[in-house]
Amino acid sequence: MTDSDPLNAVRVTFSEHRLVDLPQPRPLSAWETGAITRMLDHEPGIGRCAYEQARSAVTTAVCLDCPTIALSVDPAACRIPSLARTSEPRWGAVTASLHAKQDDVLIVAMLHVMDGALSELEVSRPDGEPLASVPPLTDFEVVSVPVPSRPQVHTDREDQAGT
Repeated sequence: MTDSDPLNAVRVTFSEHRLVDLPQPRPLSAWETGAITRMLDHEPGIGRCAYEQARSAVTTAVCLDCPTIALSVDPAACRIPSLARTSEPRWGAVTASLHAKQDDVLIVAMLHVMDGALSELEVSRPDGEPLASVPPLTDFEVVSVPVPSRPQVHTDREDQAGT
């Protein structure tokens, strides 16, 4: 990001997760489905592709320390255009996230996208400590990051360069 970037003051961090593949994909729980839908409902211009993917999403891996899950969507589902793969893997996050307090600790849920497909529902504490459970979905409020004038996408090359 540059100093003139309107998101320069916003720092989004991604927690380290110990994801373990499930032997068989499982359907999303009611909480997971509700969280994804709430974030998509508050995402400007997300379009039908994200909702189509959410309807077909299944959980393929779970974190050992928190409720974060890896998602798989129907490969035939359309891709979210602003984050669809071009020549390199591209990832990003839906700009609407969910925030709640549990025992005076902030809990954040974020929806990640890889190559235009929903890829992860991250539910964690910003301090990185383990999180065994989450509050009811009704305790969460939607928080939206201002949308820049151009899509904010990252490539694996940028990740390796430390940007």
